[in-house]
Amino acid sequence: MATTESRPAPLHILNTVRTGVLLAADESPASLAAARGLNAGGYRVHVAVTRGDTYVARSRMVASVDRPEPTERDAVAFVEQLAEIARARDVALVLPATEASLRAVTGREALFPSDVTVGTSPQAALDAATDKLAFQALAADAGLETIPTVELDGADVDELAGELSFPAVAKPRRTVAESDGGGLESIDATRVDTLDALRRLVDANPGRECSCSGTSTAASPRSAASRGRAGSSAPRIRSRRGSGRSSAGSPRTASPCHRTVSAREASRGSCR
Repeated sequence: MATTESRPAPLHILNTVRTGVLLAADESPASLAAARGLNAGGYRVHVAVTRGDTYVARSRMVASVDRPEPTERDAVAFVEQLAEIARARDVALVLPATEASLRAVTGREALFPSDVTVGTSPQAALDAATDKLAFQALAADAGLETIPTVELDGADVDELAGELSFPAVAKPRRTVAESDGGGLESIDATRVDTLDALRRLVDANPGRECSCSGTSTAASPRSAASRGRAGSSAPRIRSRRGSGRSSAGSPRTASPCHRTVSAREASRGSCR
């Protein structure tokens, strides 16, 4: 069974009959917010995290914390252990609250006890919701301003050099993808400062669909044609179908007041 971190559960949770919910969480503040919200809604919250340095694991709003196998090692083992935890904790609902846990659990709901509801969507809906390029196109169609983006593969990098400006941000089409070893691979966005750096990144990931944001303000005939109507704020998206595609657009400037607080900084005390 998955590793269990023992600790006294809060009396206000133990002394109240509540519907149990198992939250597959991560190190983000959003997981802590989800646990707080579920607790405030009257649920008994159990969490499953694959690492120890998480806000939610320190929260007094959860009844238990379990450590299943990381999805990076074996997605099926992760789901099997999550099902064991759901059975042991006597929960009525399992909520995969991260992209990795959603990707692992979707299609494997039958591994959970029949009386447990699993909060997943059809595979097609998950694929559509996690597709960054499709999301950007839909946002543009709705009239929202988006970052100019082009798709490219290794052969396109030099061809599109005149349409790109740097620094740029290269990112995968989907953050989480299946790896050859049966696990799930999480791929971060990468800053690229030169055309050579972008070329090396694309060449190092053959067959992987990616996107890169860093489009020049000078409109080429090709980008102007893909922009749609004149004066539109819609992005210049160069759609290229097939394997190994990547896209590029200019990064937004971060606010000087923005600051990321690490879980280590929160380790001095419990997260309420």
